[in-house]
Amino acid sequence: MDALPVILVLLVVVGLAVAVAWPLLAGEDEEAAPARAEAAGDARAEVEEELRRSLQAIREIAFDRASGHLSDDDFRALDADERARAVELLRRRDALAGGPGENPAAPPEEAAAPLMSPPPKADEKAGGGRA
Repeated sequence: MDALPVILVLLVVVGLAVAVAWPLLAGEDEEAAPARAEAAGDARAEVEEELRRSLQAIREIAFDRASGHLSDDDFRALDADERARAVELLRRRDALAGGPGENPAAPPEEAAAPLMSPPPKADEKAGGGRA
């Protein structure tokens, strides 16, 4: 009967050792972690490039309106669609980075610059006088 407490203590010690070591033993494969990080980096770079193109498109739409190549209605439709796309890309970029403000890499200049209102149309500039 003296062996029973020793066996129980041994079982408890072994159980604790397994519980402590399990996360280390069941951790992810050393080769899988860099591959997963590289895939996340590739996805982030792709979103960054799409965002850069979207912001450039917003500038081009504003320029086309200012130069008289787009009507006000066409401008509003194209601008709203492209800005919605840019917002979605910003959200995707934040999600890939782990949330807003947690991206260690500095955003590209285009993403850092605020989306400003479009310049006035060419015919509005021609008036030149004050009201």
